[in-house]
Amino acid sequence: MQHTKDVLLLEKPIIEKQEDEAIAEDKQLENVQEKKVQAIEQKPVVKSTEELSKEKEELVPLKDETEENKKLIENDSAGDTEAPNEKNDKETFHQNEETTIKAGVPTINASLPDDNSEARVTPITHVVIHFSSNVLAKPQDPFVPEDIFNIFRDYGVSAHYFIGRNGQIYHLVSEDRVAYHAGKGNLPDFPNYKDHLNDYSIGIELAAIGTKKEMEPMMSESAYESINPSYIGYTDAQYHSLDLLLHDILSRNTTIKRDRKHIVGHDEYAPTRKTDPGSLFDWSIIGF
Repeated sequence: MQHTKDVLLLEKPIIEKQEDEAIAEDKQLENVQEKKVQAIEQKPVVKSTEELSKEKEELVPLKDETEENKKLIENDSAGDTEAPNEKNDKETFHQNEETTIKAGVPTINASLPDDNSEARVTPITHVVIHFSSNVLAKPQDPFVPEDIFNIFRDYGVSAHYFIGRNGQIYHLVSEDRVAYHAGKGNLPDFPNYKDHLNDYSIGIELAAIGTKKEMEPMMSESAYESINPSYIGYTDAQYHSLDLLLHDILSRNTTIKRDRKHIVGHDEYAPTRKTDPGSLFDWSIIGF
């Protein structure tokens, strides 16, 4: 019996081995069949010459359609350039302004409320130079831009640009809008502009303080004498930025001529009311 038991014990592993071999063969067969199926699925589809020609003919209209769209876009652009209507002209001008300013002359966006300006419907022919400060409220720190912008907001006035003491240019009002910076006045060579120079101009404010005489309407002599002397007049950085800004403005507004009849001081337009940019402003530094 012991012998029989041993035989039975030996036979069991043999049977299990045979079963394992059979299973392995089945798996191997399945793998072979699976590879054949994959090969069939991956086999490239061979198309006839007739089918390929037909597909090519179907693709041709797509190319023509693309070329036609391109021509339409070019024609639309040409139409906007040659004879734009008022709405398109303003939209295009605004886009050009943004692109040119950012690319050519870096500015800081400090937009004033729309209530401080209005839509422009007249051509731009002039640039008016001003100075401004917060010297009455803060004589020891009169050129903080936001303080000056708050004055503009409170009084309902504005300019298109403001140039700080370090030459930074702040963009306050879009050029396609009329800023409230010039007020009443007159230019002898432009009688039709009487009291309406805002409509035809771009206003640029520079952070500065004039001479004692020029500041008399605004502050006492003792208050003026307490001002830091470095605050009086203009900085080299301001002249440099102003020159760059003028070049940029004139390159986009060909209706403005670069001469002293079209680029003027506020005191030239309103001599009985205004003293800016005043006698300390050196026009020769910016080419006049």
